[in-house]
Amino acid sequence: MNKKETRSLFTNPVSGSSKYSGRSTMSRLPPREKEMILSRKEERRSKYIQIENSIQEKRQQKQMEAKELEDAAQQRTATLQQRIDALLEETQRLNDTLSEEIQKVKETLAEDMSKVAAKYNTIIQELDNQLQGLQRLTSSAETGIKVLIRDR
Repeated sequence: MNKKETRSLFTNPVSGSSKYSGRSTMSRLPPREKEMILSRKEERRSKYIQIENSIQEKRQQKQMEAKELEDAAQQRTATLQQRIDALLEETQRLNDTLSEEIQKVKETLAEDMSKVAAKYNTIIQELDNQLQGLQRLTSSAETGIKVLIRDR
């Protein structure tokens, strides 16, 4: 079949118009054909509405899922923020405690160094006294030896 033959199947040979063009043709159709065409038209419309409803339901479902995910993310973020805040507080408390301990150690070390320095000074003083005693003793011994040498 060529184009002309195909066209002629859908064209009214008297008027030359298409069988399916416009309402005037529809009104001329036999009731049974009209009913079939309207039935198909209604089926297509029904399918279109079903598809639209399905798309709308899926869109709403996706929006609900997105909202649930967003809520869960916000809840998780809030929980994590609370944990971070608690860790920061604990870190600050530990830093404060560490600073106090370091200060105590410094003070204790300064006191100990002071005590060690005092003991060191005391030992030095004692050694100086002993050295002076030994020097006097040596000096006396020298004098005694000189006297003994002279007297002989």
